[in-house]
Amino acid sequence: KEILAVNQSTDKNKLWITTNGGGIYLFDTKSRNFKQYTNNTTTGLRLQNNELVLCYQDKKGNLWIVYRRIGLYVVPSKMAKGLLDGNLKTTIKPIDANTLVTKDGRSNSYITTFYEDSAGRLWVGGWGSLYVVELNQNSSNAETTNLISGSKTTCIYTDNRQNETNYSISPVLSILEINKNRYWVGTLGAGIIQFDETSKNKFSGKLLAINKKLPSNHIKLIYKDKRNNVWIGTNSGLCYWDLKTDSFKIITAKDGLSSDNINSIVEDKNFNIWVSTSYGISEIKSKDFSILNYFNTDNEKYNQYIPNAAVLSLVNMVCFSTNEAVVMINPDSAEINKHDA
Repeated sequence: KEILAVNQSTDKNKLWITTNGGGIYLFDTKSRNFKQYTNNTTTGLRLQNNELVLCYQDKKGNLWIVYRRIGLYVVPSKMAKGLLDGNLKTTIKPIDANTLVTKDGRSNSYITTFYEDSAGRLWVGGWGSLYVVELNQNSSNAETTNLISGSKTTCIYTDNRQNETNYSISPVLSILEINKNRYWVGTLGAGIIQFDETSKNKFSGKLLAINKKLPSNHIKLIYKDKRNNVWIGTNSGLCYWDLKTDSFKIITAKDGLSSDNINSIVEDKNFNIWVSTSYGISEIKSKDFSILNYFNTDNEKYNQYIPNAAVLSLVNMVCFSTNEAVVMINPDSAEINKHDA
């Protein structure tokens, strides 16, 4: 089945893999074993259907699932932990969570990304919308709809109020908390929008001046490394921004990248940056920005990587995904392994 998204679980060695028509896989990067969950699962997670868009597990352990047509559902943390531990002996089903956002399942089918901020709030971005969800504080071990009741949702942006702004969101592709009370949102076409939290759950948005320096306003993702430098992936190159010195650098295929179309970014334990592109994987050395490329020249399908599918596991494996396989690289040896879903 076609892989649509890859996200790290609260167990840093396990990945949630969303597929088109094949349900959800849980992949253990240490043992290299898969577990598949579908609408026919008899023990574990039984899905409403196998037509998925993406899934995301927040830091509290709640597993958020977006379906086509029926929208947003969630597996509360206590049940999701049982899936990760492998000790769940019963069958569980995700809970309808559409009321947290637009209440319309079809509209929520167009959710494109999730992000959890330092306050524990869940940001939900979509086609023409951006919401912040503050979950019930007593829901960390919730098993039922207690997770949803008592939660508060703030609409930061909707296309219905576009005339009140000088920007549009179509859609949200990436979200980053840049510092306290300040958030950057990467969009398709509008560049980066900065939202300042002027008071609790009150936000003011504006287009960033840096957009004029970017090679494209098609922002695929925004990533902050361990040294608090910002990396911006676009469809026309990779940008590096040292916020302390305001040093700005654009890196493209002319500099050695495998492609200008950046799909995912992850940092290894040596502070080197790894990116997947529409054709191959590139490693950017932190000390001098030198570039090494990795890809399989024998099978073209393994070279074409999907957006927002990169993690670093606890066993120090850099993981990326094409639409057909998860590719794992050991940064210390550049040993490459492929695992079909």
